[in-house]
Amino acid sequence: MSDFFDDMTRKVSSRLIDLNERARLLFSISCVYALYPSFVKFNGVYKHRDVEPIVKALKGVEHSILCGSALDFFTVDELMDLAPDTNEYDDIFASLCLDFVASLEMLNRVLCGEDVAKDISELCIDSVDMYVQNLITEKYGDVGFESAIKNHHLMKNELIRQLTVLSGLDGQLEDSKVACLFEEWRSYSGIWVIIQ
Repeated sequence: MSDFFDDMTRKVSSRLIDLNERARLLFSISCVYALYPSFVKFNGVYKHRDVEPIVKALKGVEHSILCGSALDFFTVDELMDLAPDTNEYDDIFASLCLDFVASLEMLNRVLCGEDVAKDISELCIDSVDMYVQNLITEKYGDVGFESAIKNHHLMKNELIRQLTVLSGLDGQLEDSKVACLFEEWRSYSGIWVIIQ
């Protein structure tokens, strides 16, 4: 049974359609913050890249939204440099780190006016899917494999996170509310990824 999964993904998709440009940007930022712990976890083990430029860039996005200031975000080359070569690491977090970098690329596209909110939502769901595959006893091709992923509590948490964020983006968003959302998302330690 995956009724919860199907119902929640329909609700998320429906809410994404109605977002205005600012709300799409805010939702995208929330997804980047949701995936950020994967980068931190991977970087903590492999010392892949310095996290400070990422933190600075995300705070720059926040400042740009709140103050209308010019934005200096990542170039495509800088993003490529952040991405690990997943063939070099036998670690699920290499792939999850790559998803985080992909979320930054999607955020870059949103900042340029593209509507990729559905894509970044699906990226987060796919990341959870990949992570959960490493936790469950069922293997690909087994009866119940897809159901085990869709009904896993970590998948449910991610879908609830997305719907909660979308609900918070309804109506007029005053800068003070947006600043509080940024604060909440920055302190977010990952609903589905446990960093130890």
